[in-house]
Amino acid sequence: MPERGPFDGRTALNDYGEVPGGWTLRPVSETASSEASGESIRFEKLQDGPVVVNKWATWCPPCVEEIGSLQSLHGRSREETSVVLVSEEDVETVRRFAEKRGVSVPMYVTDEMPAALEGKTIPRTHVVKADREVVYCHVGAADWSTDRVYRFLGRLGASPVEDASSTD
Repeated sequence: MPERGPFDGRTALNDYGEVPGGWTLRPVSETASSEASGESIRFEKLQDGPVVVNKWATWCPPCVEEIGSLQSLHGRSREETSVVLVSEEDVETVRRFAEKRGVSVPMYVTDEMPAALEGKTIPRTHVVKADREVVYCHVGAADWSTDRVYRFLGRLGASPVEDASSTD
């Protein structure tokens, strides 16, 4: 598990910009979207509340390392909080990776990242509020399954988990 966690003393909310509602993503698997396979969806369709957007790649060891904690966050989150993994690789590469590793967190591919989510270093994780404003960015692998993360998402207007304790 990554040593560095999100929100560990650097939790100031910042204005990184806004993710356009029309940003298009291609679902990699059925867990990503109820849309027909191969059909692109717009980012705004993913939003009922905060969205944790993780930019990653199959060839990136730190990216692969943190998928387990992102999957845990996805599994414990309520419907209004979304966790999505976005790669700029091709659909088949990401699909094979997800199937081989049994990844259930929604995965998407895109040809272009919005300016508010840009950055060369991966993994790069952003928290996007329901109004599509990016309020947090974490660069590098992290443990996303901590109570600190759930509390932070809760402060953004969602109830991220039913049984998050305050022991973190």
